[in-house]
Amino acid sequence: AFTYADMVEDIYEFLTDMRLRQVSIIGHSMGGKTAMNFAQEYPHRINKLIIIDISPRKYPVFHRNIIDGLLTLDISKLNSRKDADEKLTEKISSRRIRQFLLKNLTRNDEGFFTWRINLPVIAESLSEIGAEIKSKSSFSTPTLFIRGGKSEYIGESDFQLIQDQFTNSEIITIPGASHWVHSEAPEEVFKVIDAFL
Repeated sequence: AFTYADMVEDIYEFLTDMRLRQVSIIGHSMGGKTAMNFAQEYPHRINKLIIIDISPRKYPVFHRNIIDGLLTLDISKLNSRKDADEKLTEKISSRRIRQFLLKNLTRNDEGFFTWRINLPVIAESLSEIGAEIKSKSSFSTPTLFIRGGKSEYIGESDFQLIQDQFTNSEIITIPGASHWVHSEAPEEVFKVIDAFL
């Protein structure tokens, strides 16, 4: 199953199991949507919220080419991660993005490659991934939005929506970074997050 409600409850269950009352949560893209939904549902559980390169607005389907590229990769015939990287080159041109995505490729107990993520369910649910965050009320806990300077995911037209729903928020831009801002500019992102926390 793939719904934001499911993922919010996964976070809640994890916090309950770990006996964590109040936490700071960081989420990128779909993870950011999940974190915003969690903040709407359980605001008292959030100490600080960090959202990386996503807005509460509705998005069209993005990254179909990436998902298609990952789905067409026959992992049963892979000998190494390098082999996977080479095969993905024609679908995903950025080496950095391929390397980031291939962190989801692991070996099972028998030594065969397997995905950590459920690609078929993600592929079926791409329209759900871009769903708008339905604001139950404004969220006043300190919130940081980090956006890539070359990304279209948080535009200036999103600023008012963000500030209306997350009333104690700030938006910081990392120049030169795309949507994969934390992969492309990890040191800059770390400094911004560290200062905020």
